[in-house]
Amino acid sequence: MRVFSESVPQNATVEEMRRLIQYGNEDDTPSRELAREILDVGRTYFPHVGADVPPTSVKPVMVMRLDRYGRGGDHRSFNEQGFAAIRFTEWREDYHHQHQDVRTEDGIEYGDLLKFDDFDYIAKVARLNAATLATMASAPGSPKAATMSARNQDNNSVMKFTVPDGAPADTWYQVVWRETDESDWQYAANASTYDDKVEGLTHTITVPISKDNVFFGIRSCDTKGHCSAAVAPFPEVPARNGPRQTPARQ
Repeated sequence: MRVFSESVPQNATVEEMRRLIQYGNEDDTPSRELAREILDVGRTYFPHVGADVPPTSVKPVMVMRLDRYGRGGDHRSFNEQGFAAIRFTEWREDYHHQHQDVRTEDGIEYGDLLKFDDFDYIAKVARLNAATLATMASAPGSPKAATMSARNQDNNSVMKFTVPDGAPADTWYQVVWRETDESDWQYAANASTYDDKVEGLTHTITVPISKDNVFFGIRSCDTKGHCSAAVAPFPEVPARNGPRQTPARQ
């Protein structure tokens, strides 16, 4: 099953677009993080590898596009209003049965008729949809105001975030990351594994991995392992002292 999601939000300002492009965060927008959450739920509840694949399983695949070529869907109107939204679509569409007048031509039946629906497949997609909603409803909210420090010129990554509103006292936080040529999270670790300094509602985490080599995300999790969609730390740009200097050309 394909999961389509937008990159740069359609309601982003010009300055927001520039910053996303400058730091390479076009694929870490809210809709892309929602798509990754769906993939994670699919792995958790509907395993699709190994010898014990359940008959209810369906494999979600992330497609790094807003929608199919030259086409649109209901989710786009939500994106335009600033909501995280994605589209579920079957892997290989049968174009005989969409946007067609009902008819038989050259022995081929055209039209969107009930008899062409695969209810077993629809049920699998509905289960994944419900499991994703239940996971996100059970998890604490996503971390707030996540930033990445640009002050430290070393191979560490220093991230800061604020706990989500209403987060239970036993909420724990997970750092996820992926290499820059990967679309989905590859690695995860409890934030407490690293240097996690807590001041009131703010966490400052120092991870010994270069921010130049990977993309990071931060998730909130409950004691049962339900985790929120990740949020990407937005660059915290240090204030400049004096005018910007243009380096001499070599």
